[in-house]
Formats: sequence, C-alpha cells, structure tokens
Amino acid sequence: MVSNKADSLVLEDGDLAKVDVQGHLRPLTKSPITSTQIIGLLREIASVDAQKLLDANQPTTVAHVTNDGAFTVSAQCIADKWQIVARIDATAEFQRLTTAPPKANDQPPAPAVPATPVAPPAVAAPPGPAPPTPPPLAPRA
Repeated sequence: MVSNKADSLVLEDGDLAKVDVQGHLRPLTKSPITSTQIIGLLREIASVDAQKLLDANQPTTVAHVTNDGAFTVSAQCIADKWQIVARIDATAEFQRLTTAPPKANDQPPAPAVPATPVAPPAVAAPPGPAPPTPPPLAPRA
C-alpha cells in the first residue's frame, strides 16, 4: 500500500485485492480472494478480542504498526462476505516516525532499591606540626 502511494487497501470476498490511489481502485492480484484468505490475513495482526469478533462475524477494527507504516484495518461481514479496508493511521504514523526505537543494547531500568543508611566518613587525623616558616629576606643594598 505504501509503495503504491495508495490511500487504502481494499480486500473483498470474491474480488481482486485492490488499492485506492486518489479515488481510483487498482487491482493488485490476478485472481479473486476468498473470505478464508481475508480472515487468515487479519488473524495474523488481530488481538485475541478482535479474533473473537471475527469468529462471531462481527465488525472489528485493528491497529497495526510495521516498519512500513501505522495502519487501521476495518473489517466487516456483509451477507456472509468479508470486506477489509486498511488505511494509514496518521496519528500513529506520526508517533512511529518521531519516536526513537529502542537500541539493541538498551536494558530496562533496574528496579528501585531501598536506600541503605551510610555511615558518615571517618574524620581525618589532625595534621602534624606545621613546617617551619622561612626567615625573612634581607633587604637589598
């Protein structure tokens, strides 16, 4: 969808997979897709709750973020035929692009440890006798 600069991806049972580019539907596949294929694809990204709605033929919406973009996928079953429309989620896409991913060597923060009282430092021994003061310099002639 992103590489085609499409506004949405449309999957309908018994029809070709299509992308909507500036209001024009363009086919992506040569053969029609089935509800089984559509639901199989959606299950890969759906939460457990969304999968339950799919099992009950109820409409659902799934948010999905990849390296290519952030998407909102809406699914509904009309007359026993599934239809899915995936669109770029502008808010999630902005967050994806502006949030730095964690680095591979980043470690989670260590759990807080209660403070342990620390004894005050020992007082140093007083210094020994001061070095002798040098005699005053004689005036120059």
